[in-house]
Amino acid sequence: STGTMKRFLHPNNAYIFCATICIIIHTVTGAEGPEDAPIRAVSKTYPYYIPLEDSPRAAVELKLLVQRSEVHHGIAMLIWLQESDPATVEWINLDHGWTIILSDEESLDDQLHQWDLVHLKVANKKTALRIEILTNSTFPIAFEYTKTQLGVLGRWQVLIAGILLIIIYALIIFEWMHRTTAALIGAFVTLIALTILRERPSIEVVVTWIDEGTIGLLLGMMIIIGIFSTTGFFEWGAIKCFKATNGKVWRLLMVLCALTGILSAFLDNVTTIMLVAPVTLRLARV
Repeated sequence: STGTMKRFLHPNNAYIFCATICIIIHTVTGAEGPEDAPIRAVSKTYPYYIPLEDSPRAAVELKLLVQRSEVHHGIAMLIWLQESDPATVEWINLDHGWTIILSDEESLDDQLHQWDLVHLKVANKKTALRIEILTNSTFPIAFEYTKTQLGVLGRWQVLIAGILLIIIYALIIFEWMHRTTAALIGAFVTLIALTILRERPSIEVVVTWIDEGTIGLLLGMMIIIGIFSTTGFFEWGAIKCFKATNGKVWRLLMVLCALTGILSAFLDNVTTIMLVAPVTLRLARV
């Protein structure tokens, strides 16, 4: 226990632990992403309006899911970002509009559009903003929407995600720290970035992302491979491959490729890799 305490109190481990606790507290207390609004309807005579909040106002994202039917063929939806004119008390369109063409499919995948309020020069203005949804359909069209207002960092969320991905891969590839630590740091930093951007998913949404079948398969394969490792099965397989090819590199490569192809015909890719990789590593040490 004394050795464990000394390792825990090591500066690097202590910094990581403190940073993890701070990130968890910030993430838990931060705002979750917006919830989906209930089903709405819009028609030619009854447009739908979505008001925007006063802050944050660097950018705004709108995600639409439109329900369709055969009678929707040739129908379009037009979405405008509008600003209230204090002088005339009228609403002015700020862009050229976002058009969604409907077809006779059952439903439309989530359609995402972003307005850069800084570029449109309305981010710092105190005027009211809203999103107007129109259609040329005479009958109501049902849809769901999710509106997200972003701060300054929200304008560069794709760039931030790319930078985080490159940094995590660099930490793992160059082994500047243990790969597990790098992956955990990357996950926590991503969560805190999503919290800042007000797009952090709720725990209910995160649970739906978990694939119990995949986790069970990987856990079972890891247990089996751990047992095989203690019996010398992979060393035996490596010796057999080495003898069959007389130690010729190209022959050995062809045997491994053939073995991988045969196993892939009956097993999934992850299982095949977990079986072939230990044999390959043993051969590399010969």
